[in-house]
Amino acid sequence: MHTPRPRVGSAHVIAIAALFVALGGIAVALDRNSVGSRHIRDNAVAFKDLKGVKAWNKRVPVSAESSTTGAALDNADVVRLAKRGSITLFGKCARNTTTDLVVGGAFARTRAPGAMYRTGANLASSFSPGAPAAMPGFAYAANNTITFAEAQYDNVVIIAAAHKLALSAVVHVGAKNGSPAIGSGPFGPGDGCSFSGSLIG
Repeated sequence: MHTPRPRVGSAHVIAIAALFVALGGIAVALDRNSVGSRHIRDNAVAFKDLKGVKAWNKRVPVSAESSTTGAALDNADVVRLAKRGSITLFGKCARNTTTDLVVGGAFARTRAPGAMYRTGANLASSFSPGAPAAMPGFAYAANNTITFAEAQYDNVVIIAAAHKLALSAVVHVGAKNGSPAIGSGPFGPGDGCSFSGSLIG
């Protein structure tokens, strides 16, 4: 006796597909705090993936020249490095034509009054909204040299107004002028500045 085979229609296909999707969703559901370091493949999570962490590595050419360092930096392009809430970190790269120095400097700006900062072992200082404050010092490169800002300026702490934000930063500033005997290093050809570092908070 012949038994008729059941016919599979489009409704069956859709129902089976929906079941697989539902089971797949259940399979990947995880309990809170159930994933530990042993569950993560080596090098699977980058520094930039961490919440509250911002890292940068930028090389820029000289963007302004003047007979004084202050005027040259005032006219230089703003190179944004990081931003958190009311605080922005940025760099500038310029040339003092009187001394023939390439100057790289890092700064912070706040939108709200009451922010303070500390660099290295220096005492805390306040800075006004909109007015840039020098953060880790400056790197000055004479002709045919490469320089980096001094190490004691690497540790930067910024507390925003009303303690709404607390930031810790490491900022490295470098400057290149001419054709150094040791080569261009990470700067590449031409005169310019390098900005690297990280911000946590």
